[in-house]
Amino acid sequence: MRSLFVNNTIIFLLLFLGCRSPHHEKIDPSRFIIKIQKKQEIGVSEYAEIIYKPIIMDTLKLKKTDYREVSLSYNIADKQTSIEELEQIPMNYTYLSLKNKDSIIPFRVKVDKIGDFFIEGYVKDSIVLNDSNGEQARIIVDKIKVCEKIKIIPK
Repeated sequence: MRSLFVNNTIIFLLLFLGCRSPHHEKIDPSRFIIKIQKKQEIGVSEYAEIIYKPIIMDTLKLKKTDYREVSLSYNIADKQTSIEELEQIPMNYTYLSLKNKDSIIPFRVKVDKIGDFFIEGYVKDSIVLNDSNGEQARIIVDKIKVCEKIKIIPK
């Protein structure tokens, strides 16, 4: 009887601890670097960029008929959210058509309120592989969440 209780308790704890909130998705900092001023003045448009390191390009070699599109969807928010929640709200977009491995994604940030905010969004890397006739044969998509905290100060 004691053994059954211990086993059930262990299973419950593993299931309970293994679940994580969708609001705090794991962000892999080895896959991207966000270059941005951490303190910005209110109402000033600042240049920023994400250096994105794709995993799927490590194993693929693109042919001339294949293509790759990388997009950044981002928002300025006062709290972190999941990718699913981000997909439901209006976002800013940046699209690039690339052939190379690493990607530099430029974007601009302007905030009209003072306080602490998150530049939050996701990078979507889509690779279209075509067959020998140039027909679309396969699409590979990778999404990663990106997030950076910034502080907006008065001018």
